[in-house]
Amino acid sequence: MWDKLLELGQPLSMPWLILGDFNCVKSPEEKQFGVVPTWYELKDFVDCCLALGLHDAPTTSCYFTWSSNNDNNPVWCKLDRVLLNNEWLEAGLHCGAHFSPPGCLSDHSPGIVSLFDPPAPKPKPFRFFNMWADHPDFLATVESHWSMNVEGTAQFSLCRKLKVLKGPLKAFNNLHYSHISVRAKEADLALQDAQVQLESDPENVTIRGSLGYLRKKATFLAEAERQFYYQKAKIHHLKMGDKNTKFFHDMVKRNTARSSIMAISKSDGSTITSAEDIGREFTDYFTLLLGTEARTLPVDNDVFEWGPKLSTEHALELYTLWVQWVNSVYLRGSSIWDWQPKKGDSPLLRRLADIRDRLITAFGTTGTAVESMTAWSSLKGLQTSKAYEYFRPKCARQPWKAAIWRAFIPPKYSFILWLGLRGRLATRDRLDFLDEEHSCSLCINTMESTGHLFFACPFSDHVWSNIRQWLGITRHMSTLHSAIKWLKKEKMGSSVQNKARTLALACTVYSLWRHRNEIIFESKAPNPDGLIACIKITVCRIIFALFPYGF
Repeated sequence: MWDKLLELGQPLSMPWLILGDFNCVKSPEEKQFGVVPTWYELKDFVDCCLALGLHDAPTTSCYFTWSSNNDNNPVWCKLDRVLLNNEWLEAGLHCGAHFSPPGCLSDHSPGIVSLFDPPAPKPKPFRFFNMWADHPDFLATVESHWSMNVEGTAQFSLCRKLKVLKGPLKAFNNLHYSHISVRAKEADLALQDAQVQLESDPENVTIRGSLGYLRKKATFLAEAERQFYYQKAKIHHLKMGDKNTKFFHDMVKRNTARSSIMAISKSDGSTITSAEDIGREFTDYFTLLLGTEARTLPVDNDVFEWGPKLSTEHALELYTLWVQWVNSVYLRGSSIWDWQPKKGDSPLLRRLADIRDRLITAFGTTGTAVESMTAWSSLKGLQTSKAYEYFRPKCARQPWKAAIWRAFIPPKYSFILWLGLRGRLATRDRLDFLDEEHSCSLCINTMESTGHLFFACPFSDHVWSNIRQWLGITRHMSTLHSAIKWLKKEKMGSSVQNKARTLALACTVYSLWRHRNEIIFESKAPNPDGLIACIKITVCRIIFALFPYGF
């Protein structure tokens, strides 16, 4: 293992770290109880660390990361560690490890590695809340500190008094308004409890006397909570809403000028250009249109007793001339279920007859078809959604539906992966009607198709094998569908691992397709190593964006 580590680490001239169970200690002090390790047992590990310039990262909590779990002969060792190279330290990068107690499921301590500096705590800025002004003690608090004597100019005196007032106002807020939502909820619950107690014991004078105070307190805190969130909402709107820039005001002026009415023509043909006259003319016009009284018939309540049905008069109106013509020329008194179309009949009627025959075939008999179609109707008429659900073509649910449309996968990656799974990418085998080269642009050996591109092509198989090995996937997945089925079936590891594997597949498919297009349309040379590095960097960037403070 040490030779392999030397082979991998010595050519690298960049910052890197390695972590895990090394199954060896670096000094006798890292083992407690048991047989003391000899220098011969430690030499290989120590020499490897010296050759690569590896140092232990700062750790917290458990020093010994492995225990024998033997109550009679306990042994503790520091087997798990995080090692950094010299370039990591010279670059000033942060790294820390925290080893928690092993617990009951393992004999090793779980380690959490942090690669980012913890955010430095920032002092909270002073904020004035409008709800303070409604408190009866607010003015007295301000006056007691505002009356101090400050020597200097009026501006200096004002600034000094305002700065001195910050501390008392913060203490005032902590005393009366801190955790305002919790206070308001507790006051409301106390009021409800008192009301319930008074209802069960109406003669209790103590509860009756405290009810007014509790109601006043709950109302006061509820109003303070409302003002607090109202003020925060206004600040959030000012921050996230339209920016108060020159461009914004220019757009407002432009829209105002575009929607302004410069002149109108009256009914007598004269033209008005004054803004006041235009407004008055609009008011008079709509007053005449909407503001005049009109005689209407009273509501006949007997109409509602008829129920949801048509009168005979309305039913006859629906019997249009075209319906009469169809009944007299085509049906000739027979039922639509018994009528047989002829060769010269209308295409629309022949299509209706074809749908009728499909319904009879599907349901078995004419009576069953009529009963089923009756279920598609309601009081409001035919429900086309039910008819559409019956006639639309149905197929089995695809296993990749939930795997590719994920929030953490960029949409363009999901779209290309979706086209690849459906076989809809514009590969060269689908363009055989064109007089163009049909061989794969990546390997120049076989006709290009979706199945060949993912991952039967030696170029794409090499890229995909490296990505699988990088992610620790041992299964050989030679097609897109087999990869999707494996991702859906093998939900191993944490959610971070699942997301990284799904993201890596989508990124690999997108990158291969983009690299193929660059070779064809931009005459670039195939570069598998550069493509592999680009895929790994993209996956790492997205994962670190999802988990900026560690996994």
